[in-house]
Amino acid sequence: MIYTTQDVLAQELSGIHSFRHLGSQLAEMEKVIGKMMVTDFVRYITADLNRPHTEHLVMEEEKLIAIVFGMLRQNHYRFIQTFKEECFTTIAATVKQ
Repeated sequence: MIYTTQDVLAQELSGIHSFRHLGSQLAEMEKVIGKMMVTDFVRYITADLNRPHTEHLVMEEEKLIAIVFGMLRQNHYRFIQTFKEECFTTIAATVKQ
């Protein structure tokens, strides 16, 4: 929806003075949403990797899938590195036990 609004703003509403800051506001909203998704991703991954082995395979799988698809849609691929780091941390903790 942000992308569509930005396109309409650039193509059809560019001459309207009251919308002059809307583009930057939409870009800022996109950044905030991206940060929220990354925070949620880290929270879900950390909780899932540190859960007891007797629980379900993946905690709240639908939410995790929605977050991953949202980040992919925004071209935020840093979450892959974050997942890798969390996996290594969990493996190191497991080996120490």
